[in-house]
Amino acid sequence: MFNKILVPLDGSPIAASTLSHVLAVTQPHEASITLLRVVEPAAGDANLINPTDWQLQRTEASTYLDELVAACTEACQATVNNVVLEGSAADRILEHAQGHGHDLIVLSSHGKGGISSWNVSSVALKVIHRCGIAILLVRAYQAPELAAPGPIQPVRYHKICVPLDGSLRSEHVLPAATRLAEQHDAELLLVHGVIKPELFDRTPVDSEYGAWIENIVEHNRRQAERYFDELSQRLDVALKTYIIASEDVASSLHRFVDEHGVDLVILSAHGRSGRHGWRYGSLTSGFIAYGTTHLLILQDRPWQDIDEGSAAHVARTNRSAAMQRRETYTAPMHQVDSW
Repeated sequence: MFNKILVPLDGSPIAASTLSHVLAVTQPHEASITLLRVVEPAAGDANLINPTDWQLQRTEASTYLDELVAACTEACQATVNNVVLEGSAADRILEHAQGHGHDLIVLSSHGKGGISSWNVSSVALKVIHRCGIAILLVRAYQAPELAAPGPIQPVRYHKICVPLDGSLRSEHVLPAATRLAEQHDAELLLVHGVIKPELFDRTPVDSEYGAWIENIVEHNRRQAERYFDELSQRLDVALKTYIIASEDVASSLHRFVDEHGVDLVILSAHGRSGRHGWRYGSLTSGFIAYGTTHLLILQDRPWQDIDEGSAAHVARTNRSAAMQRRETYTAPMHQVDSW
């Protein structure tokens, strides 16, 4: 399922709660797990860093990861290693993930800053929106395993929800979803949202248009039922299917997840529209920002094919220009021969 898993940690118990989820999605003997700690300079002038203090931070980070490697190795049969890097946390995480061929990053929604009123911390959000590979976002405020010190135990998923829009892009998560459902003996819930057409009309809709809308909704509902019947025959796993008709499908899906006690949502990064250059479709973006359940997002496109965005392009151009200026200022002057 996942061959190379990257787990960024910041030394806090909150971030370490992801390890139970790492074990939950790891197949013994099949995966390689890398625990990553980024040592960041304190706010201020990096030139004022005390080399002794800096080396002490690196040593503490390495010791911390060594202990977690031992705990993970004891709890699973995967290959576990660790890496300590320096610099900006989000940048180093992204560089390591993309440079070493990782196919999954397991992130905590919060870290050493504690649980805040923001649904996802700034570092996690930067990684999510720039990584371009699969992400397992662990909602730290939904992680009861934090209160259970001792050996690391894999969390168990009881209800796994997969929203589908009928496209091949959304369906490509099904192999992972069915495998996890079997591994955890979990209920697999497939749900499709039927959108009620919206008319631009400032006056109440008359009966003729009302009946027309209902006919469209009923037609789409029947097509969704047929679609789920076909899926049920293709998938060799017990599942339940649900069809929701709503003017606001996204909100209805969030409500469905809450009402059914779902503890893992699995989504494709893009759905039917698959907008070129966007890291995520609107539904997935909504679950990142507003979801309250652990979230597994699988990328349907290589990260190299996704537009980096205007801000990232400008920042990269500015860095390149700054490097060229520094090289110009520090270039040795040509020696002039004297007469």
